[in-house]
Amino acid sequence: MPATLTKSDESILRTLRRDKLTGFFAKTAYENFFHVHRGTSDPSSGDLTFIFGNDSYGDDPRSRLQVAMLLRLLRHNRIGVHGFGVHEECTWALQVDSCDDENLHQAVWYCWFRASGNDHRFAESVVGTMRLRVPKSLTTKN
Repeated sequence: MPATLTKSDESILRTLRRDKLTGFFAKTAYENFFHVHRGTSDPSSGDLTFIFGNDSYGDDPRSRLQVAMLLRLLRHNRIGVHGFGVHEECTWALQVDSCDDENLHQAVWYCWFRASGNDHRFAESVVGTMRLRVPKSLTTKN
């Protein structure tokens, strides 16, 4: 597992960051859900879901790695990513093609635990309850 974002990850995020709706959602999450560390939006609004994190995206390399890992996991599961936004260099958001809120919620927490180097057993227990496939590159120990 890479320790930082790859050039490919940075390029994808730079392209996705042009999406104004996802930027607006990041702002909304910052202003209304800052007490929630990371999670997903209510999928009842259709086939799109927002995944977000309030974890100092601009200052914390673990947050940026978490997003890169999440992108890889989404691609691996053929879940389309339509936008990426950051507000105040703190809150980030991804707009994705899925309404499977519970699995995406588990996926964002899995990626956080893997990126932050915290308890691998907990991260691996999350994988056991997810219906998403995790790429082998994300399950190797640091």
